[in-house]
Amino acid sequence: MKVLKQVSILIVTCSVLVQCSKEKKVERSLYKKEGTWSITSVSWQKVLQDTSGQSVSQGTTANAGTFMFDKDGSGSYNFTVDGTIYNETFAWSVNNTTVSITKVSQNVDFTGGGSIEQIAISFSGDQKDKKNFEIQGSDSRQYASGSISQKVFTGTFSLTKQ
Repeated sequence: MKVLKQVSILIVTCSVLVQCSKEKKVERSLYKKEGTWSITSVSWQKVLQDTSGQSVSQGTTANAGTFMFDKDGSGSYNFTVDGTIYNETFAWSVNNTTVSITKVSQNVDFTGGGSIEQIAISFSGDQKDKKNFEIQGSDSRQYASGSISQKVFTGTFSLTKQ
């Protein structure tokens, strides 16, 4: 019985170490060599809804920009799709081999008539190999300042280590 308990503890310990090892490998690959990842391609959809109606556009863009990952779990992206520039900071984390990118913020300005801006960013994906990631998700923004509008960008990004 005692041997069985020791073997069980050893198996659990090994599986925890392997899990942590995978996460650390993925984390290090993200921020290694200045943490810059090129967006080799992105398949996207943009939806704009405001008081005048809704518009939807979609497509695929090559060499759209970059994602940057810092060792401290912060990062940023800067890319251009269909003439629109997306530039934002975010927090990132790794669970097993899945990378999660998130940001939620709200800015309220009561001067000059008042305005509210809300941002919700959520992307996640897996490392394909040491130099390639695929992530998907959205960048959503709501604005209220005299009128109300919402912009939602949804995409699947192929990232390659620079």
